[in-house]
Amino acid sequence: MSLGLPFDYPFREASGGGGGVVDSGVSPFLFECAIGGRGFMVDKKSQKFRRYSQPTQRPQTDQGRRPGEQTMSSEDLWPRAYVSFHRGAGQSSMELDDADPYRYWKSQGLDPWTRGEVTLLNDTAVSRTSANSNLQLFPLPTRLALTDYDTIRWFDGATWTSNTLATTVGKATTDGTYVYAACADGKIKRIAYPYAFSDAWTLSNVDMLVFAKGRLIAGAANVLYDLKPGVAATAQTTIQWTEWRWSAGCEGPKAIYAAGSQGDKSLIYRLPLKSDGTGLDAAVVAAPLPDGELVTSMASYLGYVIVGTTKGVRFAVADDQGDLNLGSPIPTPAPVYCLEPQDRFVWFGWSNYDSGVTGLGRMDLREFIASLTPAYASDLMYGSAGTVRSVVTYGGVRWFTIDGVGVIKEAATPVAEGHIELSNTDYGITDKKVAELIDLRNDGLKGAIDIWLDVDKRGYAPIATSNISGATASSYRLANQEGHLFQVKLVLTLGETAPVLRQVRLLSHPLPTRSAVFELPLLVADTLDVFGSDEARDPLDDSSYLIGLVNDGRSVSLQMGNEAYSVYPSGYEWLPMSQSYDKTGWQGTLLIQLREVHDG
Repeated sequence: MSLGLPFDYPFREASGGGGGVVDSGVSPFLFECAIGGRGFMVDKKSQKFRRYSQPTQRPQTDQGRRPGEQTMSSEDLWPRAYVSFHRGAGQSSMELDDADPYRYWKSQGLDPWTRGEVTLLNDTAVSRTSANSNLQLFPLPTRLALTDYDTIRWFDGATWTSNTLATTVGKATTDGTYVYAACADGKIKRIAYPYAFSDAWTLSNVDMLVFAKGRLIAGAANVLYDLKPGVAATAQTTIQWTEWRWSAGCEGPKAIYAAGSQGDKSLIYRLPLKSDGTGLDAAVVAAPLPDGELVTSMASYLGYVIVGTTKGVRFAVADDQGDLNLGSPIPTPAPVYCLEPQDRFVWFGWSNYDSGVTGLGRMDLREFIASLTPAYASDLMYGSAGTVRSVVTYGGVRWFTIDGVGVIKEAATPVAEGHIELSNTDYGITDKKVAELIDLRNDGLKGAIDIWLDVDKRGYAPIATSNISGATASSYRLANQEGHLFQVKLVLTLGETAPVLRQVRLLSHPLPTRSAVFELPLLVADTLDVFGSDEARDPLDDSSYLIGLVNDGRSVSLQMGNEAYSVYPSGYEWLPMSQSYDKTGWQGTLLIQLREVHDG
């Protein structure tokens, strides 16, 4: 029986409720509650009238063989632990499907490459100033050589000496003993220390010069030359497009590689050695680059090929024919003009890494974050803007050049400060969270670690400074930082020694939508006592109506007193006590469960 009675009593929507529209005017004065527009009285004697908050977390069992964060009770603070950083930078979120627990977002001045720790990198200093560009370094047996405009400079470990070439130097390379320099006078010079040079070949407009597989290869305009001592430069490969320019090359396990471009298209060619070793076979395309990405440098190491481009740096592997399979680019804001493999690492020029700093990045060939994509992070930096043109290892440390600045050398002491920004986290849920605590684990502290927190991308705010001498652990309350997304930044400051960070833990608890559950024992009878008046009802129709709501499952309105809710019926229990007067149905109590539809 549906009662369409007038209702003009003002009601308020329940706090947080999603109802607002009341289908009946029968509550609060005519009936104790109304469901979907039909009034009912509550069986108060049953003592089953309940309202409670719906649980927001389900019980979980960790089936993993190794205990971890998922083992923790979901009813306590939720942890996000960062226990190692050795798989490098570039991961924005901890909640991606393929998120790596040992990666982070970005860093500067920090060394993450030892598993389970992060500490300060070495500082850098200017070894020699130069206002010129195209500064190129070459390690020789007894000297470090530098080409600097029209001068060749030599470093013996203590001082720089210079010799003037009387012509400007363009592209240059080394075979480990000599420096070969393509000069503006149209000559390729072979330079040795003690200073001596010879005009080895006549060739103008050289855009590429590389020593590979015991051969000196030059690219001038659209022509590639295989240079032989005592023999005039002769063309080996000519690209039919006159706008083509060669840009970089290196050796590989099965061929020499040479790259160039025309317009926004770049190709890498392979030049196999003839079986008798007397020359090079015809050039064949080994790999194309995506349109708009041009090759700017190449290097080979341990049978692999590394390619610097205008978009970043790529790792490559040659197949049985010598064709190259390229990995995804490690993105950089400026072209990568230099590469330096040593040990398990490859250093690369990371020009204008951040505001006011430029320097090097580093790839770890022991760790791969995707197919043909090594782990990477920023490395040595210098406090200046500028293009990083050349990088080498000499004397066991890295040296690099910056156009207009000079030669930068890795120092023996750590930087004064470095920082790391961890991957952000929303704990895998869209609801708000309250960040309560942050824990640090570190070696006995002799410096300081500043903690910063960004909430919902509003910018970092300082939280605390850990600087108690000798401390190995610290914990800080976060003053109820409420938001959806959290990101932690840590600044390590040099003290008596460099801080060694071991672990970071951010502990939060969720603020999910807490919907109400109503359990209403409703009287179903031929006659209801409605506030002292008898009301005739049809018990079969009432019970069928309530059971039908549950079976239908769609949301309906619930009004109790002057509060309204949007609910969906989720279950019932029918407790019949006696037959109705006309024997068509039963009288009793129907216990219905209603779950609030919350609008968040």
